Amino acid sequence: RTAILKKVALFPTKSGKLNVTPFALEIPVIVKRKAQRSNDPFDSFFNDSFFGRTETIDFKAISNEVIVNVSPLPEKGKPDSFAGAVGDFSFEVTLDKNDVKANDAINIKVTVAGTGNIELVDLPDLVLPPGFEKYDPKSSKNVNNKATISGTKSEEYLIVPRVPGVKEIDVLKFSYYNPRLKKYIEKNSQKFVINVAQGNTEYVA
Repeated sequence: RTAILKKVALFPTKSGKLNVTPFALEIPVIVKRKAQRSNDPFDSFFNDSFFGRTETIDFKAISNEVIVNVSPLPEKGKPDSFAGAVGDFSFEVTLDKNDVKANDAINIKVTVAGTGNIELVDLPDLVLPPGFEKYDPKSSKNVNNKATISGTKSEEYLIVPRVPGVKEIDVLKFSYYNPRLKKYIEKNSQKFVINVAQGNTEYVA
């Protein structure tokens, strides 16, 4: 009899010949006790396994060792924005409003979704022009561990403009290596223009 005990998804983080540690498991096994030799014919009858002449022992089962040959990612065509993402992903940056008053809060959300090593994906950092205050992002992720590893990963920033004027947030870049297409793909967000009007209260730095 066979049964699947465990399935895991492995993502190599370096190239070369890598060994997967053998899987070890303690298994209780029921075995037949050794019958003591006796000239009494009734002993051989009652030593039969039908009468419960068995015992349970712990058997340590160890799997075979798996060796994986990992090729390095190509250097040709690697974008400066590449941070190790491998798979097939979408990239989106959203802004909740473009017209605000000084000291009003704005939410910016950076999201990557798709199939691949989503757990290891690093989202690009949000760089703001002078005159903004940025708070630590709220991170979230949703990983689907079914036939293929897929999911989403996002960071939501709260930013506050302190100085009136027309402000521009430059494009964010996210790139990944697509093993099916065997090439790097870089995706850019749009450039955001924010109109900051004079606020009701003055901010003092």
